[in-house]
This record gives sequence, structure tokens and C-alpha cells, in this order.
Amino acid sequence: MNLMTQSKIQKLREIITKAVDDGISLALERYTELKSRGFDSFYLPKHADFPSMSEFSSGLPAFSITPAYYGFEVSYAKILFDSKEDVVLESWQTLIDHFFSNADIAAFFDFQDRDLPDELKTEFLKFSILETLRSLIDAIIHTSKDHDINSRIKRQKIDNWIFSITKETVEYELLVPILIHQPDCTKFQINENIRIQEIDKNLQLSRNFSLPSKIVAHKHVVGAATHAIIINNQLTDISNNNRSDRHKILEEKVAGNYDLVLKLFSIIRLVINDSVGFCQLICKPVGFEENWLANLPDVDVFALKKYPPHYEEGIWHEKKVITKKQLSRNKEIFQP
Repeated sequence: MNLMTQSKIQKLREIITKAVDDGISLALERYTELKSRGFDSFYLPKHADFPSMSEFSSGLPAFSITPAYYGFEVSYAKILFDSKEDVVLESWQTLIDHFFSNADIAAFFDFQDRDLPDELKTEFLKFSILETLRSLIDAIIHTSKDHDINSRIKRQKIDNWIFSITKETVEYELLVPILIHQPDCTKFQINENIRIQEIDKNLQLSRNFSLPSKIVAHKHVVGAATHAIIINNQLTDISNNNRSDRHKILEEKVAGNYDLVLKLFSIIRLVINDSVGFCQLICKPVGFEENWLANLPDVDVFALKKYPPHYEEGIWHEKKVITKKQLSRNKEIFQP
């Protein structure tokens, strides 16, 4: 993507902010109307299959999902969609017109691998952009205190969406959850670019909501991680000319880090004298966002099943600790 001037970025910010503000006002107005009917479990749309987390006696997390009709997280995106009023908002039409009239932005959203007539393709792109806008509004409402539409969070999320569209290149953190074994620390630095860190609750929920379909593993094994190896400065300089192409490039970059991840886990096995493995490679955007689910962070999850088969025999009930001494030994061995 060609670098946009600051004046063009500011114009884009103004257009998106106006569309977001109008969408928030409409969503909260419709929310109030629906809630006044009572029995909000029936009238208020909820996020379908929203994840929740508990713990086994071992301290490892356990995850479950809740159907929409029993849900506990209101979907403001669905409220907007059901209203049929958002698409006729002048600010929303202005946003769509601006996106399609700007060659770089239109190229960014284009999906060139789909064999569709131009008219249908345009409608699909419009639908996709508006769904993203609804999700952004939903996330802002869920993360802003008392639905404050002038919040710092709103401004940051709008900027993060703008950056996802306008940055020439982007980067991600690579997180690899350590299955079964629980490091005895909150954070441990291996070198300037690699650390072991406890996974926060929202990221835990997000990684278990965003499971790739080709992971064939027991759900309790996939979730059985309290910490992750986090790698910086590897998934960098990823071309951002087109959203679909960016995802393909990201997948290739992740594959290029398999050897590093395998080395890190082989050293852990050596120092703890026990089997250990992983099955997810999680890419967390740095300084941008484009996918939201309520208050959960935006991540891309790739599958690589590298753990011993006996993990699927109920081992998630066992308490297995990686001590600080073992972590220090791990650091010594990894150093070149």
C-alpha cells in the first residue's frame, strides 16, 4: 500500500469516528429499547458460543462455550444488524463511499482469488466492511467504562483499525502456549526477543475461541496452558497491500519459525527431563487490530500438533511445574 499522507489519514479518522459515534448511539438506543421489554435473555442478542474459563484442580484452565440463547455477553453488533437502521446512516454510507473511492483502501480489501461477478464482489466487500465496523463498535462498548463514547479506548481502537488498513508493513508477536507444564513465574526473559510469560485471561479466551479447524486434539489439551513462549522481532516487515495476501504471508512467516520453536521446546524437555509440547502458534498484532469479539483481543491462530499422545489421557488434571532453576538452566543452554 502506498504511504498515506497525514492529512489523508486524518480525513479517514474523521470519517470512521463519525460512523462509530453514530453506530454507538444507535446500538445503545436499541439496547435500551430491547432491555425495557424485560426477559433480556430472550430479547437481547448475545454473542454465540462465547468462551468462558474455569480451572482444574491442577491449576490448568478449562474452557467451555455458551450458546447465544444462554449467553451472557450482549452482541451490540447483532443489535445493529437486526435494526436495519445502521446501513442507512449517512455517516456509514460516507465511510463506504470513501473506502471504495480510495484506490489503496479498495485494493486492501479486495479478495482477488474469488471468481465472482464484479457487482456481487462489491456487495460482499461492502458487507464485510460493515460487519467489521459493527464488531469495532461492539468492542468499544464492551471495553469502555459506562459506555463512554469519548473514551481513550474508542480513540485507540479506531486508530488501530486505521493502522491495519494504512500501514505499509505490519508485525506480530508469536505466542506458543506450553501445554500441561506450568512455569513457576509470571514472566521469565530468555533473551531480548524471547520470554516465557503467563497468559492473561482475555488472551486465553481468545485463543480458545479462535481455534483453527485443522487442530485435531482433545479440547482440554489445547486449553491446558497457563504460560506461553513469546517471540518478538520474527514476524516483521509483512506486506500490508492486501488483507488476504497479508494472511498468506503471515502463515509463511510462521512456518519459517518452526525450527526456532522446536529448538525452544527441545531445550525445555532437556532441562525438565520430561515430555512437553504445543499445538498452537498464535499471532498477536502489534499496534493494529481488525477483528473483534466483545473485549477479546484480535489474534490469528495456526495449528501444529507437537505433543505426546499420552497428553490426551487425562493428564491435564496433574500438577507439573517448571521451576525457576530449570528456567535459568533453559536460558543458559539457549544462549549462543
